[in-house]
Amino acid sequence: MDAPTDVAAAPGAERPAHARGSMIVVVGLGPIGAGVGAALAERGERVFGIDSDAERAAAWASQTGMPSAGRLGDGPDREDIDVVIVAVRLAAQLWDVLDALPVGEGPVFVLSTLAVTDAHALGSSPHDIVEAPVSGGPRGARDGALTMFLHAREPLRPAAQRVVEDITSTVFAFHAYGLPAVAKLTNNTLAAYHALAVAGMAEVASDAGLDHATFMAVAAASSGQSWVGDHFTEFAQDLLFKDVELLQQDFPELPAIHMTGVRGREAEIDSARRRMERPALEGTLTVM
Repeated sequence: MDAPTDVAAAPGAERPAHARGSMIVVVGLGPIGAGVGAALAERGERVFGIDSDAERAAAWASQTGMPSAGRLGDGPDREDIDVVIVAVRLAAQLWDVLDALPVGEGPVFVLSTLAVTDAHALGSSPHDIVEAPVSGGPRGARDGALTMFLHAREPLRPAAQRVVEDITSTVFAFHAYGLPAVAKLTNNTLAAYHALAVAGMAEVASDAGLDHATFMAVAAASSGQSWVGDHFTEFAQDLLFKDVELLQQDFPELPAIHMTGVRGREAEIDSARRRMERPALEGTLTVM
């Protein structure tokens, strides 16, 4: 990865003014696409929303004051588009969008989370694909505070760089297609492990006479603390489990974490610690 580059304003703070006027098309006005499109519109970009759900497209247009349509053919001409952002839920929907989209000079950001094999396939697209799955949910999209896992085939042009700065708080950039998917899917699968472990140990504590609320308070202040535990009543487990299933498409036999013979398993921890001491192969670009 590249070394850290320009630092933008912190989430919630006023961001620096840019010379605006780029034409950005957002395909898919679900929670992420709608939020990203609204955030970019607020920052002065010209945004055109596309969604096959006419009601959703109309609602987004009413909210943002930006135009929308039900299909790409009713949007701006490709040569007039600086950046395309695709935020659809399924890989099949993404391929349909890419098939319908004329090839042009402006990059196509794919915010959709894909299985690793599908993400590798982006490299064979005739489009200038930027693999860019995101975390942070609808609020992060709306507030311009997403975490992005990014691979770009070519250096980003100014309009594309502004998009990244305007919708993210942190960006991890990688040197090959597929690695952004690996990063997001393994992280969210780890979070799913944490979630199930928290639920399981809360039951053990309850069976032993310690109520759930007290167990969670102890964990939050002690060695059992984790982001998942701290936000246990808030995170969307269906999205975590969706990413687990995507990872399992390429790695069906994920590790089964159990405590049998735990006293003899110190070597697993020691091995992981040694690997973590090595320099990262990928760098980190942080936009704060």
